[in-house]
Amino acid sequence: MDESLGKFIDEFAQLVQLAQAGQHAKSTAKQLLAAVTEHLHVPAEGLAVVVEDIPPHRFVDADIVLAEIAGARELVRRAVVAAALEGVPVSDSHLGSAVEVLMADGEAVTRRLLGSGAGPESGAPGFAGPGSSATGFPGPAAGK
Repeated sequence: MDESLGKFIDEFAQLVQLAQAGQHAKSTAKQLLAAVTEHLHVPAEGLAVVVEDIPPHRFVDADIVLAEIAGARELVRRAVVAAALEGVPVSDSHLGSAVEVLMADGEAVTRRLLGSGAGPESGAPGFAGPGSSATGFPGPAAGK
């Protein structure tokens, strides 16, 4: 047996020991099933569960969706912060202001997250921005 294989076996044995030691530790944290059962007032074990395996070639699609969610999350976060600073509930005006800030020229990354492209030169569909006469969406030519 060469030296690297021996080192691997020793390190793997340590990993197994750590894993086994962790099994004996009793967690004081509330377990998920208990929390769901308490919240829904029905046994969590009896709830229907939908599982969908994602093939590895579709992970890129999941990354795209997560990026789109990040844009919406940033929009809502900014609206909530603005309302909290004013000490009032979030309203349409807070969301509108957040959209205007996010669509400003200095927010190209966030505009991309919101699905509006990097700017008019990008050719990407989406909201062109406040005060713009262009819609940014493909459609019939003007005047038709």
